[in-house]
Amino acid sequence: MLRFHGLALPLLFASLTACSLVVDFDRSKIDQGGADGGGSGDGDMDGGGTREDAGHTPDSGRVDASVGVDANMPEPDAGPACTKHGDCGADQLCCAGECVDTSLSRCMECGQGCADGLATSCSNRTCRCGSGAACTGNDEQTFCTGTGGTAACVECRDADDCSDRSDGKKQCIAGACVQCDPVNNAGCPAGNTPICNPTSFTCEGCSTTPDNCAGSLVHAQRCLRRMCRLGRGLHQSHAADLQHNLDPV
Repeated sequence: MLRFHGLALPLLFASLTACSLVVDFDRSKIDQGGADGGGSGDGDMDGGGTREDAGHTPDSGRVDASVGVDANMPEPDAGPACTKHGDCGADQLCCAGECVDTSLSRCMECGQGCADGLATSCSNRTCRCGSGAACTGNDEQTFCTGTGGTAACVECRDADDCSDRSDGKKQCIAGACVQCDPVNNAGCPAGNTPICNPTSFTCEGCSTTPDNCAGSLVHAQRCLRRMCRLGRGLHQSHAADLQHNLDPV
C-alpha cells in the first residue's frame, strides 16, 4: 500500500470523495434572478434582493394606528382643575383643586364667609352690602338692611337697637338713632319740649302758628308758652288723665 506523507492512500481518496459530495449541488435550483424581471417569488426574494418576513412591516418609529388601545387601561391623571383662585372665574374660588362658586358663607377664602348681618352678597370674592362695601359693624354701619342693590349700612333697624343708648337717642328714624319720632312725638317729654322737630329729630316747645300740639285731645289743646295746654291752662300731662276718664269703660 502506498503512503503519502505517512497517510495510507485509501484514506486520502475517501477524504477527497467526501469533499466532492459537499460542494457538488444542483445549480438548476438556483434562482437566476432577473430572468423574469425580479424572480418568481418562490424563493422569498424581492426585486431588490432583500428578504422580508411575510406580513412584517419594518419599524419606522411611528405608532401603528391599527393596534387598538386596551379599554381597561386607566385614564391618565389630568391633575387638578386649578391650583389658585386666579385659575377660576371672578366669582369663584379654587377649593381642593376644583373651581366653586362664591357665596355669603364662602367668599374671600374656601372656609371664610361674610359676617352675619353685615353683607347681602359676595362679588369678586369680596363681601358687599348692596352696591357698596360690607358694613363694619360699628356706629352708622352696625347693620346691613335691604335687599339687592338697594341694601345699605345703618345704625339701627328699629327702636330696640337704640334702647341701650345713654345719650337719650332711643328712637330709630331712617336707620339712625335719634331723640324723637316726629310722627307721634315719641321720645319727647310732656313738659316744655313736647314736640319733635321733623328736621333735627330733637324735642322742642310747641308753636302757636300753626299750633302743633298733638294728641287725642288735639282740638281742645293749644300751645301756650311753648307748652301744649288743654283749655285755659290745662297742661298736656293732665290731658292724658282727662282723656282716660273720658274713654268708655
